[in-house]
Amino acid sequence: MSARGLDWLFARSGGRIKLGLDRVQALLRALGNPHLDMPTLVIGGSNGKGSVATLCASALSAGGAKTGLFTSPHVLDFGERVRIDGHPLPLDRVEHFLARAAPQIEETEATFFEATTALAFCAFRDAGVDLAVLEVGLGGRLDATNVTLPLGAAITSIDLEHTGILGDDRLLIASEKFPIARAGRPLVVGPVEPEVADWFHRSASNDGVELHLIEEDWSWRVRSQSETGLRADLAGPGIELTDLTIELLGRHQAANSALACALLQRADLWPGESAVRQGFADLDLPGRFDIVQTRPVPVVIDVAHNSPGVAASVATWRELWGDEPIAIVFSALRDKDLDAMCAELLPLAGRIYVPELDARRGRPPAPVADLLRRAGADAQQCGSVAEALDGALGLVETGRARGVLCLGSFHVAEGAYRVSRWGASARL
Repeated sequence: MSARGLDWLFARSGGRIKLGLDRVQALLRALGNPHLDMPTLVIGGSNGKGSVATLCASALSAGGAKTGLFTSPHVLDFGERVRIDGHPLPLDRVEHFLARAAPQIEETEATFFEATTALAFCAFRDAGVDLAVLEVGLGGRLDATNVTLPLGAAITSIDLEHTGILGDDRLLIASEKFPIARAGRPLVVGPVEPEVADWFHRSASNDGVELHLIEEDWSWRVRSQSETGLRADLAGPGIELTDLTIELLGRHQAANSALACALLQRADLWPGESAVRQGFADLDLPGRFDIVQTRPVPVVIDVAHNSPGVAASVATWRELWGDEPIAIVFSALRDKDLDAMCAELLPLAGRIYVPELDARRGRPPAPVADLLRRAGADAQQCGSVAEALDGALGLVETGRARGVLCLGSFHVAEGAYRVSRWGASARL
């Protein structure tokens, strides 16, 4: 690793979230404004924005457009954040950028996320992409991705998350996410509460934004869900997709798929039905209810990290495999609503294993386990995700758990993948 490699880049996070556009705009100017060299789509929201961004990018690539995709965070490898036609950016390309751009990054005092955003734009420019799909990191108004004039934008959902930064009610959070929209351009909004929908109507009218509420224009119905994927019907203005295969699990992914279709249509980027079918059936999105083992019992890794995400994960498990108790590997970062997530887990939990997380904002396992016990769960603290997963698999072997579900944080997912895919646990 070079002196200006990933360790140096990660050190720029500093353990704090620093919002604002001044630093990233200065950095992009110093790098030749690469973000102005390509059209973009921007997707924000509390949950599902990574799925919608990936669905859009996959359909566009299948339709023949060279497509860049910027998402965050990564699960296993840093290159997952910057993809071109589905291919992660190689590490040598990352290091080449950092070696070249380090003086500008230091001079502008750019954060980790701002430097990574600039990396994505430079990589997309160098590759000559036809279009870039950008997932908002946090909020929208002051997020580093909010520097382009997108052809269209989407907001997937409005939930109470990052309340210390974005506000403590849904209208305040909506007001932080709405500014990714642009006057005269479409903004597609996923299912939201009536009060929030009314707020979007007023704000869009005041700012000249072309608003489309997904529930007003589109419908979706899940035909079936199995271990191999989701089959659904989607219908919108002039479009009907029957028995569509979606390579993602969870009934909520049908709504995300409809939102992706609506954004592509409203932004005049519809690639055709065959491309949408191919793109939605051929996705690589780690950590979205990913079944890494089915026999003798299921083992699932999910990046769900707030109460709506955990609720969706639990509902998907119950639909696929029933209500028998399971072993759960779970922890969460300090800024998450731990009580709400724990409440969603309790109906399925045979035992919950709480690992120490290798993360600046990770919670110590002892207070998490104590909270779970006070709520009535059988909880056991562990020194690592590997130890927690080993314990969970051991519980399965005794016959006291139907399977294993790992969730609560991208860090839990990363640790579980490294155990399951690279042999840290012989049982998998």
